[in-house]
Amino acid sequence: MNYISMSDGGMPTHVGLIRDSISLVVVVSIILPLIFIVVAGIQWFLAGGDKSKLHVAKRKLKWSIIGFALAFTVYFIISLIGYYNNVELIRFPNIN
Repeated sequence: MNYISMSDGGMPTHVGLIRDSISLVVVVSIILPLIFIVVAGIQWFLAGGDKSKLHVAKRKLKWSIIGFALAFTVYFIISLIGYYNNVELIRFPNIN
């Protein structure tokens, strides 16, 4: 992530910063609902028949799934915009 110079002959630095920011937001928006789904599952399990706790857990699970679906929809739309404009808007680091 070199935002000061274009020594690699690549895209201007502000475009790289925007691309990395979009990538970070997409990753966080996909990971957070997964965490909340697990937490809601644990709350559901620990509700022990208490109707109010069960209601809270179900509501949290519902909104976490909606958030997860919304995050993937946003990822898909951003990918399409990048594809049709021939710009790499999202780049994930290589994990080897």
